[in-house]
Amino acid sequence: MSSPMNLDYTAPKVDTLPSEIQRLIVSHLAPSGDLYAKGCKRHLKNANLAHSCLRKWVPEFMFRDMVLPHVLAGMSFELERFAVNPAAAKLLKHVKTIAVKIPPAIRWEIDSTDPFDYIDDITDQRLKAKFNVSDPKDFTDEQRQYCSDYHRAMVEPFTDSRRWLQLLSYARQSFPRIFGYFPNLETIAVGVCKRTEHPNSTFTNLFVTQHGKQVIEDAHPYFTEDPNANLAWASAIALQSAPSSVKSLKLSIANLDNLNSFATVNRLLSICYKSAKTQTRQPTKSITSLTLDFRGIEGTHGDQAWNGDTGSAGMVRYWKYVLGSLPNLTSLDISGKDLGHDLAFSSLEETNNNGCLLEWLFNGLRLVSLKSLFFRHFLIEKGTIPKVCEEWPTLETLHLEEIRLLSIEDPQGESRPHHLDIIQGSAWLEMCTFLQGERPEIVVEVIRPISTINNFKDWRLHKKIIKKLCDLPNVKSLVTDGEYYCPNVNAPRDSLDAFSRAHLGIS
Repeated sequence: MSSPMNLDYTAPKVDTLPSEIQRLIVSHLAPSGDLYAKGCKRHLKNANLAHSCLRKWVPEFMFRDMVLPHVLAGMSFELERFAVNPAAAKLLKHVKTIAVKIPPAIRWEIDSTDPFDYIDDITDQRLKAKFNVSDPKDFTDEQRQYCSDYHRAMVEPFTDSRRWLQLLSYARQSFPRIFGYFPNLETIAVGVCKRTEHPNSTFTNLFVTQHGKQVIEDAHPYFTEDPNANLAWASAIALQSAPSSVKSLKLSIANLDNLNSFATVNRLLSICYKSAKTQTRQPTKSITSLTLDFRGIEGTHGDQAWNGDTGSAGMVRYWKYVLGSLPNLTSLDISGKDLGHDLAFSSLEETNNNGCLLEWLFNGLRLVSLKSLFFRHFLIEKGTIPKVCEEWPTLETLHLEEIRLLSIEDPQGESRPHHLDIIQGSAWLEMCTFLQGERPEIVVEVIRPISTINNFKDWRLHKKIIKKLCDLPNVKSLVTDGEYYCPNVNAPRDSLDAFSRAHLGIS
């Protein structure tokens, strides 16, 4: 028997590969995860320098995702300088996504218990621990200078309400112009420009470069950042400024419990809400995909019949107008992951914790082209989803992720047998069974469902309910394992036993 032939194998060189493979290699070098982190495109830059055969593919991915840090009124944006540079004219076609990044505000009043005359006094008080002194009067000259620079760089720019009004005004002027430079722009997203991410032309960046990103941890207690209102007004302006080439938007909504019309956060939002109603230009009809991140305080704030711009009613009225202006919208992804109670302005006396934001928003709203609907991390009253699905005749896919399905029971009533059924998940079964009967063409996808009575305690679904859901033809995907983002989700119960009414939230 002859021995097998020894074959020498030499790996092909990059420049001998087919052009499709070379392009694929470059595509894998493009950033994933945080697309806009500093240095995220270094692999593309290295490929551009190291391999001439890959060079022709690098621009497509190097300039595909760009960032617009909107942090200073009147500042010359690097992205705009790139757009007007004649040498870059052939590269503008590659830009497909622009991420607008807005700085957060600092809520200096949170955790400020010591007496003060000015906000920089608060900064001094919070930096005492760094220098191990008990009184700012004991600072050395060097320490006092550090505190002064810290306040100027890391606090003052984020507490000056005039800055936000200037930024809003400048955004209304500059966003339409900048977006219009890029003929193939398809997606606009709005996110946070962290204090440690400010561009080179700012004193904030200079201070962070000099002392390191950990400077934000020097303050004790930590300064609380609140980006909610800024993200909301920037989202409204980005929406109103999108050119006709844009098909997808990733924006934020602010659901604030501050009902004071003169508060800065409400003045900012009111400007955007009113301008949308008065300007002749509506959101572009080419938008087919919209992602909305609800931020702020959970629940509904104020009266639903309120005609002003504050509270949940003002927010809902504006976004109902926006959604009604998007006739070709086919995909809507709405998340309440950033709703909580940590950044409340009030004691929530005007807040209904059981209020369903989505019912306010979608009541009477017809989206005639919508095919895919995603609800994530929301408290939703059990009758809302069937009502919504009846209004949208073209809906094909309903994705429900960590939805807390709410059943309202008399808080003074007695604990009855059907309360056990509710916490085990009967409302989920009723809802999906209704959809199977009325809209069998809708594919239902359920991820980590939750049941709650009166928004008191959250419960995982019981295995008997899970089995019945899996047997429904319209429930194509049901995931019940994995870690819940929602905190304190209780294990399912087989019986009530000696459970008191208080434990169910009905006492």
